[in-house]
Amino acid sequence: MSDVRAMIPTRDEAVDLGFSAALTGAAVYAFEQSYGGIEFFVVGVVGVVLGCVVSLLGNRRRWPALLVIAALLGTYVLVGGVIALRDRALFGFLPSLDTVQGAIEAIVGGWKELLTTVPPVGNVGNLMALPMFCGVVGAGGAVLWANRVRALLPPALLPTAVMCLGLLCGLKSPVSAVLHGAIFGALVVVWVALRHRRVRPVVQQHDSDRRRRLVGAFGLVTVAAAVGLIAGPALPFASADNRVILRDTLEPPFDPFDFPSPLAGYRNYVKTEKEKVLFTISGLPNNVPIRMATMDDYDGVVWRVTGGTGARAGASGYFQRVGTSVSADHTGQRATITVEIKDWSEVWIPTVGEVVSIRFTGPRSRALADAYRYNRATDTAASQQRLLQPGDSYQLDVVLPPPADAMKDGVLEDQRGKNTSNAIPEELVSWAAPQVAKTERDRRPTLLELSLSVRGVYSDGLIPEQQRSLGGHSAGRMREFIKLESPVGNAEQFASALGLMLRGDEIAARVVTGFKPRVWSDGPIDITGEDAEAWVEVPVVGVGWVNLYPTPDREKIKPDDKPKPRPQPERNTQVPPPPPVLAEDPRTDPAKEADGKKAEKKDKPAPTPADSGVPRSLKLALAFGGPPLLLIVGGAGTIVGLKARRRRRRRSTGSTTERIANGFRELVDTARDMGRPVPAKATRREVAGFIAAPNGQTLAGVADAAVFGPSDLSDEQVVGFWSDTQESINQMRHSVGIVDRLKAKVSLTSLRKVKAR
Repeated sequence: MSDVRAMIPTRDEAVDLGFSAALTGAAVYAFEQSYGGIEFFVVGVVGVVLGCVVSLLGNRRRWPALLVIAALLGTYVLVGGVIALRDRALFGFLPSLDTVQGAIEAIVGGWKELLTTVPPVGNVGNLMALPMFCGVVGAGGAVLWANRVRALLPPALLPTAVMCLGLLCGLKSPVSAVLHGAIFGALVVVWVALRHRRVRPVVQQHDSDRRRRLVGAFGLVTVAAAVGLIAGPALPFASADNRVILRDTLEPPFDPFDFPSPLAGYRNYVKTEKEKVLFTISGLPNNVPIRMATMDDYDGVVWRVTGGTGARAGASGYFQRVGTSVSADHTGQRATITVEIKDWSEVWIPTVGEVVSIRFTGPRSRALADAYRYNRATDTAASQQRLLQPGDSYQLDVVLPPPADAMKDGVLEDQRGKNTSNAIPEELVSWAAPQVAKTERDRRPTLLELSLSVRGVYSDGLIPEQQRSLGGHSAGRMREFIKLESPVGNAEQFASALGLMLRGDEIAARVVTGFKPRVWSDGPIDITGEDAEAWVEVPVVGVGWVNLYPTPDREKIKPDDKPKPRPQPERNTQVPPPPPVLAEDPRTDPAKEADGKKAEKKDKPAPTPADSGVPRSLKLALAFGGPPLLLIVGGAGTIVGLKARRRRRRRSTGSTTERIANGFRELVDTARDMGRPVPAKATRREVAGFIAAPNGQTLAGVADAAVFGPSDLSDEQVVGFWSDTQESINQMRHSVGIVDRLKAKVSLTSLRKVKAR
């Protein structure tokens, strides 16, 4: 009983406990934007209580501060880990190796995971341990310091640090201006005032004086908080656009550039995996495609995702770790989709529409949830380091894509300049131009979609009945594809062609690869390689990205008319006469005689490297001496350029007084580059004597008069001073030999930072 009574806090200890708990609890709530819901706050409050109890016990037992800190960390790892990661605890309430390991991993790498996961993160991975850690350390450290230091502010530093950390890990908008701006500040002021009274108590005070002081202090804090709330938004840098958050400084770790273009692997599905069941999907509405990857850049060889590790938000390569759910960007019909993996080993995770939430099931559910990455701009998902394998499954809550008829009366978003591609073959633009010349811009995508599907012929090039068709979608393949009146290919070529045609017309477009079942049913649908599909998406105002399917029906394996080469444009029908051949023209073939007969090649041996006319010794000299020479010349040019830039800035930047002073500095720096001694601490006149520059004393006097004089000089005087300075510099340089002049030009002495005079 005596031990229990000994743990009852005194009045001062109760004050410190109360303010430590209140401040840390308010600070933990700053993580609300990152976590969402209330579970994180409950876990954090439990951590606050644990921290207060451990520190109070340590203070009463007079443990060393390091021992108390160790006890706080041990409590977090053993007890806090069980509470924060209770789904991994033994029997639900005992520490396990998973809870200990998860608690330790959270404080080491959990912060980066928190910043790279799209809010709200919920209880993804080990992230729920972070509020527990902040609660234990923040409150426990505050109670520890409040009992062991006489200074007023240190006890409030840890709760304040927790609050700042929570805000920095959040979003641009504030969590609660009232709680963290007014109430938190008021609590700190009151706690500091009480601690000040404790350190310096009043010798004698009546009850009426105590009440009056209490009322006055309360009124002062209230007025200050109210004024802060009203006047705060009007202060400079108070706008939410200027808030600094740590999420803007980190890059997502997933790099899609490490993997081949999904569209380039299209033919592999229809060729080698045609009969394989890749995965089974349930709940898929009729005629809704399954997304795999979205590509918005074309480099002349393949369509690919953009960005990589340096991708910015909005790029197809910007994948983030997301929480248990995300808010939907568009309204539409909702559906719940279930996917069971059969024979799938891609980094891409098959999805449908816009994913609102995902729940992995099976023995690897936790690992797959940690590896899940999502791109909200393209509505595609990927797995970081852990590929899906047979036995994995997951359930999706999705917003279905808009119907195809959304383009009928829709208005295209104007993204000109933001969504373009390089290396678009001119033949594709020429093929599309006559068809859309008299069509308004918003109707052109559907017109080109219809034209390709009607004129085109489907062929994978795999069965005798189909026409010959090569794979790939490079610029050369696109030229061969479109030169026939009836283009022949599969979804890879048709989707690529339509995307490039739209890009050439400055219409935003991106190519998507995925699957579209050939047979639909209300039950589970087996997806095979034969179901592979590629299509094009264009953005429609108020709707989102609408799908376009330019590929002809697979049954259309022959054109309506026999394919024939497309005629060349009229501007190319006139063949210009060949240019006259000059005898000295090195491009002419000496093996051709005037009568057109070929000379025998065996009489003329193949030219050797020596035949080029360049001596071998010169080639070797260039090969071995060229790179060092270029390095030396480049370095010297850089030094000379930096000095020239510095001279221009000194001459044109600042007030007239500053430019006069900078002119004298230019004279001194020239002397330093020439090796003349310049004392570290000396007046301008003393420096002029050391460097022995022509007219140096006169220039030093003018500079002193400009700096210490009562009035500024005119621009004409500045120009005259710099002219005299340049003349003095020229005389200094001509007083030495050419070698010393060159050495001074490339000297780094004046570029080193020295104390300004």
